[in-house]
Amino acid sequence: MPRLFDRSPFPAQPSEVVRGHERIRLRADQIVLWVSLTLQRERNAKPSIVPFPAILDTGFNFTFSIHERHLAEWSGLRLDTLVDLGTIRDRGQTVP
Repeated sequence: MPRLFDRSPFPAQPSEVVRGHERIRLRADQIVLWVSLTLQRERNAKPSIVPFPAILDTGFNFTFSIHERHLAEWSGLRLDTLVDLGTIRDRGQTVP
C-alpha cells in the first residue's frame, strides 16, 4: 500500500501553520496535510498552484470539506465554476 503521508507529527500542544500572509491556528492532535485543488478537466496541475493546509480528520464522514472563502482564496476556484453534487448537514445547517 502506498504511503500517503509520512512523518506527520501529532502535536501535543496547539500550534499554527502559515499560508501566504495568513496564520492558521491548529488544535492539539490535528494533523495537517498540504493539498491543492484543480478543475477535473485540467489533467495536469499548473506550476502556479500553491498547496494549502487541510486538517486530516479521521472521524469526518465525508470526502472533503472546505469553506467558500478558503476555496476562493486558497485554491483560486469559484463556486460558480463547480458542479453541485448535493448537500450535507453541518452544525444544523444544510450546506451545498
